[in-house]
Amino acid sequence: FIFPKLKLCLEVKLLKEGRRSKIIDEINADITAYSTKYERILFVVYDLGVIRDENEFRRDIENAGANIKVLVIKH
Repeated sequence: FIFPKLKLCLEVKLLKEGRRSKIIDEINADITAYSTKYERILFVVYDLGVIRDENEFRRDIENAGANIKVLVIKH
């Protein structure tokens, strides 16, 4: 989802077993693409029990830029 007035891009990901590395690759590609056009990027990750350390998962992605945030929703 794109919110031009807020200069915000919202990306929603479904994380299920066997897809963790693929989702991380997708997120990294999204950061590269979206950061050229939008000031803020928000990732909402719906986790089906794959993420063991939520803080580590968020931190690794959020360290890619100051205006990148990750919200993990556990199922």
